[in-house]
Amino acid sequence: MTKSTGKLLALSACMALLPAGAQAASIFVNGTQVDGALMGYKLEKCSATFDDKGDLYLNCPGYNFTFETEEGTSAAPASAQPAAPASPGTSDIPAATTPIPQGPTADLPPSQQAAPPKLSAQYVLFSSQSEIGAAGFDIDVFINGVLAVRIKNDDVQVVEDVTKFMKKGENKVTFVARKKPSIRDVQVSKTDFIEIQITEGAVDPATDSLVIKADTGITYRVTAAEKQDTTKEMKISAH
Repeated sequence: MTKSTGKLLALSACMALLPAGAQAASIFVNGTQVDGALMGYKLEKCSATFDDKGDLYLNCPGYNFTFETEEGTSAAPASAQPAAPASPGTSDIPAATTPIPQGPTADLPPSQQAAPPKLSAQYVLFSSQSEIGAAGFDIDVFINGVLAVRIKNDDVQVVEDVTKFMKKGENKVTFVARKKPSIRDVQVSKTDFIEIQITEGAVDPATDSLVIKADTGITYRVTAAEKQDTTKEMKISAH
């Protein structure tokens, strides 16, 4: 049993001990309410805190979920603040709090705070497969903790401009690959793969073709020979 699996089992056991009325409690990840929105996800390296209402707060470094609604992108609810640890034995559990602005404009409202520096280049993500559907993985790509692109096992090819998720300097990219249960135990070859690249480039609207700059990005690959869900972090520099 892996360390992360043990944590998941421990959380499941804690939830099973809750009284019946607590089953309607809410779940927050890093201060964002995610009730029912993360079916099928596997969150790693998380710590858990229950408040006096039975709400569950997960502190998961590297994850920053936002959700699109008709009113726009949702933010972490103001009430999404975890209770203090119940005893000294849990005092080392970090709280899932909203990041505090830093710098000379930290005291200003968001509309008056200094905008991050704009990038001088564009960045694009594109996928390729040795054979459509052969690798058997669905892959979510998080850039700086935000879900940027979701790639399905049977997608012919995905091409997305991801510049808006990037920042000047170093960027953290997390690839979360989930094996399709229907083909998990099939004998397969290492030559079957899904490959994802993020690099400097753009789609030329005049020719509807992808133009990239060589040796400016990162490449992630997962093969059909891998039978378990995997998570990998990589870094890319943007300017």
